[in-house]
Amino acid sequence: MSETHSSSAAQAGAQTAAPAVDLFKPLQRLADLTVKLTEIGPPLAEIASHLGYGDIAQRVLRLADAQGMESRFVAASIARRERRFLDVLEIVAQAARSFTPPADKAGGPDPAEEFLHLVRLGFATALFELDELSAAKDFVAVLAAELPRLASHYETDPFYLTLLAQTVWFEDPERSEEIWEQALTLGEQESTWNARGTWYKEAAKDLDGATEAYRQGLKAVPWSALLLHNLAQIELERAADPNADPEQARRRLKEANRLIENALKKAPRPRLKRHIFATSNRLRRLRASLPEPVPVLPAKVGERVTGKVVSLAPYGAFVDIGDGVTGLLHKSEISHKPVNDPAKVLDVGDHLQVEIIQIKPRDKGRGLRISLSRKATLPAPERKPGASSSAQPAKDSPFGSLGGLLQGAAED
Repeated sequence: MSETHSSSAAQAGAQTAAPAVDLFKPLQRLADLTVKLTEIGPPLAEIASHLGYGDIAQRVLRLADAQGMESRFVAASIARRERRFLDVLEIVAQAARSFTPPADKAGGPDPAEEFLHLVRLGFATALFELDELSAAKDFVAVLAAELPRLASHYETDPFYLTLLAQTVWFEDPERSEEIWEQALTLGEQESTWNARGTWYKEAAKDLDGATEAYRQGLKAVPWSALLLHNLAQIELERAADPNADPEQARRRLKEANRLIENALKKAPRPRLKRHIFATSNRLRRLRASLPEPVPVLPAKVGERVTGKVVSLAPYGAFVDIGDGVTGLLHKSEISHKPVNDPAKVLDVGDHLQVEIIQIKPRDKGRGLRISLSRKATLPAPERKPGASSSAQPAKDSPFGSLGGLLQGAAED
């Protein structure tokens, strides 16, 4: 490209490039409107936060209905995104102290539903964002005081009971179990079993309890991609344990892979599929990090075993000699007679006796290379009286070496 053409292209690009837009003043004007139009406050704050205008987002939330659950939820979401995790818990605690159940649910969004989602956001932050769950001690204390007073209004709501079970667990695990069971009788099996398994896994650090919860959930809702995926993640965690036996880790990864494949078939939501694909990628990395399995040999060099042909290749046959250990029977070791095409002599599934003639490590520690011989187990071909195995065709034979080959073939 010429220098003149490059310069023209650069100028054209500069002319078509979109100019940078300063949204600060327009957002400020919209923020002023939230004094009169409080309903625009939460979505405006969310937009301002995503655009990087955090100060305006905070101002909007102050000018909007500060007691509204939607405003509190947006404020807590922004705080979590900005990694102000303790602020999230404080916002939820303030909402719990001030929340009063509505007299009826007529008209508009249900404040109780919004409040419960806010509490769930608080628990999610405590479980997944804080290094120690003990840092949420004050948050839990407020919920322990405030959530039970709502029982008469929401005792038939499994969502409420799920949150109550998590709150009670800190002081009374047995009572928590009773509440989990009560929640399960009210429907919403998938979400309740999912919440229960996740609580065992993240709060109680009980992988056995989490595994059982997810498995019980799959009995109730076998179509749940969410539960299949969560169960696969537990198998991955167990396989990634530094103390795990490599062979046991491989079995767990195999089970995790089966669960992931089933989850992908059933996953209805793109977002969940993205999580499943991420877990699948993690599984592949973990599998690649494991040492190559060392086969436990059913025999040693010089011993004879009965094997089964599992596959054929132009150069020989692969034979399973027991315990899943496979060796190569090269075509030169199939018979005393020359074999050009193993498929004309052997079939997959054939059982035959072979002798182990060599065992040596593969390159880069990738297991063992096992060489087999069927020829060694067969009786040597009979030769004519007086014939020598080292006999060669006469140099002056009119047939030369071809005559020798024909003579050898006749002897075989």
